[in-house]
Amino acid sequence: MTHRNKAYLYMGNWNHVTGKPGIDLAAFDQEMGEVTFLRTLDRETSCGSLYFNRRRDILYFANETEYPPGQYGGGGRVLGYRIDRKTGELEPLCEALTLCPNPSYVTLDHTEHYMVVSNHSSSDVVTQVERDGDGSYHYRIICDDSTVNLYEMNPDGSIGRLLDVVKHCGAGIRPRQFHPHPHSAVCSPSGRLFAVCDKGNDGIYFYKIDREKNRLVLCPGSPYQDIPGSSPRYCAFHPEKPYFFCNHEGEQVVSVFRYSEEGEVTFLGSENVLGENFPMIPGGRYEQQDLKLHPSGRYLYSLIHGPNVDAVSVLGIDERSGG
Repeated sequence: MTHRNKAYLYMGNWNHVTGKPGIDLAAFDQEMGEVTFLRTLDRETSCGSLYFNRRRDILYFANETEYPPGQYGGGGRVLGYRIDRKTGELEPLCEALTLCPNPSYVTLDHTEHYMVVSNHSSSDVVTQVERDGDGSYHYRIICDDSTVNLYEMNPDGSIGRLLDVVKHCGAGIRPRQFHPHPHSAVCSPSGRLFAVCDKGNDGIYFYKIDREKNRLVLCPGSPYQDIPGSSPRYCAFHPEKPYFFCNHEGEQVVSVFRYSEEGEVTFLGSENVLGENFPMIPGGRYEQQDLKLHPSGRYLYSLIHGPNVDAVSVLGIDERSGG
């Protein structure tokens, strides 16, 4: 967020994972490229994704928690704060329950009439013992629902009622993929589509909003099944061309797809974000943790974390082919 020549940065932390404060405020020198920590704005929130409504100066973010304080079950929250452009301070505006653990991504549609929230869900399970018809017993594992939520937005920018909940199903091939984990939900440049990456079942889902019935509608052919075990995590649309990019938590590649306004997806190729000669440590866990496309559409940035790397991979985009 920028006020005249001063730019503020809001940085979210997973408080329940890192033990660090939830939201920090920093100053950004746009000429020198320097970031200076100013103060902590929130020490309690386990902050997942941030979404800045520039027109209204409202910051929305997911409180990525398993359950409300003091109870089991119920899910996390999405919070909205008004921004003071002069000081960078945040004033509480609203909050909404997600009814599912670990809300991980928050975004608005292009009309600002709707909010879409993806919920990663938890890794907790319940074991139920069941009896078969022949008198023998077996167990069945039950997981929390993994959902994508649609909310209406109030005229003042606060979050309104929950309109629709879509439940994902299925699993991947790796041990951590025993049930779905919707992770990101991104609106296309036209505003007609939302893409949701699911780490748990390797699916890439395209949704439309039925604005008459206030529902999320899955596009024909969705979900697209990505590389088995790859855990697609974040996605980005090209601002002008019909290209769609996705990074992965389980693979060190960024994939590019061609998409249509009806939600049809065609795989075009992938690129290793570490380079073919990077000295990976055997058995090391390498994860891509964020993905951003330059506003020009010419460069793609993927954040990578591993036992011997914390870096941003920069990939050039060929606008003729998407590769």
